[in-house]
Amino acid sequence: MTRSDVGWKSSSTDTAAALTRHEEAIAELHSGPSQEQIVSVALRAARAAAATHETLKREMLRNAVVNMALGVEPDDVWPMVLIELLDNLTEAHLVALEFLNDPVAGLRARGLREQQPGRTREDMIESILGVDQDLAAKILYDLDRHQLAHNVGSLMTPGHGTSDLGKRLLRFVTAKETQ
Repeated sequence: MTRSDVGWKSSSTDTAAALTRHEEAIAELHSGPSQEQIVSVALRAARAAAATHETLKREMLRNAVVNMALGVEPDDVWPMVLIELLDNLTEAHLVALEFLNDPVAGLRARGLREQQPGRTREDMIESILGVDQDLAAKILYDLDRHQLAHNVGSLMTPGHGTSDLGKRLLRFVTAKETQ
């Protein structure tokens, strides 16, 4: 075998490996959401963003579109359902949902004690949001009605205050770390 034969075989192996990686990347792109799906979600999110002044809600709508394009929510139907759900919530609902998903982190972020015996989730939402008791109860009622949260015995355990749907919504509207 000549030196040029060895070089050619090495080059062929490198080329074949590169082609395989290229084919895998193309297959991965084709397995993600279609352009039509991304456009549909983007248009629905843009309508929702245009109808609100709330910064957090707009940020979450933007994250949802980016996550749709990245294939975070691979299902065809769920992204539109989640955008519609998000559009029906206020920023206060979203802050409350994030808090219910991880109350310990929510309290720490606000410099509050983690152990607050005897406090109900209504009391905590009232404190976290700085709203009166009636509005805190309405926000929790809405989250319960949309099946995003549920009243549980151990509120301070992360994830116990949100339903699977609530967790799914939060995953869909949370910015993903770029690598």
